[in-house]
Amino acid sequence: MAETTTASSDETLEQIVERTGAAMRAGNFDAANDIAKQALEAGMDHPFLLKARGLWLNANNEHQEALRAFHHARELAPDDPLALNGIAAVLGAMGQYRPALKVLDEY
Repeated sequence: MAETTTASSDETLEQIVERTGAAMRAGNFDAANDIAKQALEAGMDHPFLLKARGLWLNANNEHQEALRAFHHARELAPDDPLALNGIAAVLGAMGQYRPALKVLDEY
């Protein structure tokens, strides 16, 4: 059965996070992004969804939006090293190496 990339209104946040993770583990980052984006637009705020979205945005050269996603994930989960790594990766992709290294030093 093909995996659906839309978030159903009867799904729990936990189920949506799991489906996003499953899509990522399968290497289907477009599907993971679609699920995360739709859930976030529906008001479901979760660090994992934001990080999944940030990864996709960074890979698609939408760096400012990726930074926003990773910063928001960090606000929700301040001790999450993956949010910091995401911020550093985006800064590096933007050629801002000193700020990227400074972010990594925070952890």
